[in-house]
Amino acid sequence: MPEVFDRSHIMIKQIIQYKKILPAISIVGLGFVFARLTGIIKTIVIANQFGTSPEIAAYWVAFRIPDLLFNLLAGATLSAAFIPIFNKVVNKEGDRAGWELSSSIINILTLVTLIFCIVAFIFTAFFINIIAPGLNQEINELAIDLTRIMLASPIFFCISGMSTGILNGKNHFIAPAIAPTIYNISIIFGAMYLSSSSGVQGLAFSVVIGSIGHLLVQLFVLRGLGMEWSPSFNFKSKNVKEVITLALPRTIGLAANQINLIIFILFASKISEENINAFNYAHMFIMLPVALIGMSVSIAIFPKISSLFILKKFKEFHEYSEKTINLIIFLSIPAMIGILSLAQPMTKLIFEHGQFDPNSTILVKNIVILFTPIIFAFSLTEIFSRIYYAAMDTKTPVVATVISVIINVLICSFAVGKFGYQSIAVAGSIAALSELSFLIYRLKKKGIIMNYQHILADSMRVLIVSFGMYLIIQLIDNIIVKKYLVNEFLSLFVLILVGIISYFALFRICFKQKYSSIIHFLKA
Repeated sequence: MPEVFDRSHIMIKQIIQYKKILPAISIVGLGFVFARLTGIIKTIVIANQFGTSPEIAAYWVAFRIPDLLFNLLAGATLSAAFIPIFNKVVNKEGDRAGWELSSSIINILTLVTLIFCIVAFIFTAFFINIIAPGLNQEINELAIDLTRIMLASPIFFCISGMSTGILNGKNHFIAPAIAPTIYNISIIFGAMYLSSSSGVQGLAFSVVIGSIGHLLVQLFVLRGLGMEWSPSFNFKSKNVKEVITLALPRTIGLAANQINLIIFILFASKISEENINAFNYAHMFIMLPVALIGMSVSIAIFPKISSLFILKKFKEFHEYSEKTINLIIFLSIPAMIGILSLAQPMTKLIFEHGQFDPNSTILVKNIVILFTPIIFAFSLTEIFSRIYYAAMDTKTPVVATVISVIINVLICSFAVGKFGYQSIAVAGSIAALSELSFLIYRLKKKGIIMNYQHILADSMRVLIVSFGMYLIIQLIDNIIVKKYLVNEFLSLFVLILVGIISYFALFRICFKQKYSSIIHFLKA
């Protein structure tokens, strides 16, 4: 890999300018907004149609296997390995060489994914019994059938995932941002219409249809960029080998992340099918702010910090990374506190419809509250992981994730029997914070220097202001909202708006200079 670091071999034609960062974040952020909004609608429709019934529990269990395959095989190469190498090849050898690399990686991944899907299809029953050993025979058989239907989706997601990596590498964010929304709309359609005639199987078929839509919208843009696909595999290519070498540790890391999700289902299945559903609903809920804050900022920033590292502009790399970390802290802590304070009305408004009863609302709400530290931890983990990826280190994030899995399993194993579902949620939060802590701890040993005192001070400022926001929300809720507003949607909208306005106003009043520097970072 010495060439990756050899400035003489890299002539970046268009490094992302600072002024382009905000639009990039905005595009990715809006994409996540629409994706997560449609994701919420999807969840509402599914909850309305199926509630927390055993049948939908079978769907959530079945969904884990195709989702695992996609994340392991396609997701492994995207930001961690493919984008830096793709940028290097394009800028050194031209677009044609970049398309050749893309074709080889797509072809290799598609073949590998197909093989794994066939294996998973044959041994579905075995995998389902491992993931959810507590299912009764009828629900177990249903989960097997649903899994086999959805195993077609990883093939399309594999190609669309690579398409996302290529487009992001060329600083095209719109199509990848739209693709998840198309996917969610397909599942909404399936839940509303196909499920009425085909039950939960209709939902499974809609996942496959959505994966095809996810791919097609990106292929259209790739053709416009002049992508030239070839049926070659080119295993002997140095660039192909480099991508695979960098991707392998990331694959293990992604496996560990997926295992954390499977752990929730595994231990929840030993309690009841209702708990499986509740953890899935709560996890989707809590990942909304993570996507809007941690993922959107990190994805948009990654090509920039990757370019800075490749050009050996280490001072700028460190400064830019630190400013990005501060930005995520500035946004994630108030989001965490806000959801903590409004968990009850938000959960009720989103989920309590149709087959979703008040008892299910309380269960999901309790899990959401215990999950809130994940918002802070996962949002920062997104950027810290990408800092390592930009520095061509995919191993450290893997170790961090493996540690989180071990902690998660240990806590659940010893605590579920005594404390029930609450211990599963607490274990998830502790595991997420442990992963983040390890990533921070290892930075100095990698030679990536940050001003941790400044970061800690900024975190305390944000926490103080967020607590002030919390008090204002509670005050307005008790004095005005509960007395004068009857409509649940309007009440929640007012409280969220009060929270946003009060947070930014308090921060600007109390820490004007810091507030200005954060805004300047976005505009500069």
